[in-house]
Amino acid sequence: MPVIMLTILPMLIVIRLTGPHLGHAGALALAWIVFVSILIPLTMVHWRQPPAGTGEMMKDEG
Repeated sequence: MPVIMLTILPMLIVIRLTGPHLGHAGALALAWIVFVSILIPLTMVHWRQPPAGTGEMMKDEG
């Protein structure tokens, strides 16, 4: 849930601030660029983490 809020909140802010100047289509396109630029790094961080239940506990048992 926090990842969704970290990505959607900036998207909504961009739409709100640029909407009157760029129109709906331009604001939405810019908001998607912001959304993806935040989502990709967060997703890559999560991909690099080991799955739950592995890691140090598994090393100590073996």
